[in-house]
Amino acid sequence: MTHDILSEVAARLRTRLDVPAIRSCLRCATRFHSEGFNERICRRCKASASWLSSVPSADGRARRRSGRSSG
Repeated sequence: MTHDILSEVAARLRTRLDVPAIRSCLRCATRFHSEGFNERICRRCKASASWLSSVPSADGRARRRSGRSSG
């Protein structure tokens, strides 16, 4: 029951924070106009060659280490 209440509070807080605002870029720290909380990298950084050429190293799911060495 407590988990449901906390989830509801977190959802409401996210909704309030997800508004257009002036935010700092997480890459270069420049202040920029963000359309929402999920936009944290400025357009200049997103247009850079290193950003455009980056490839995700995983599918986004966490991996568990096996603890074994390959040697």
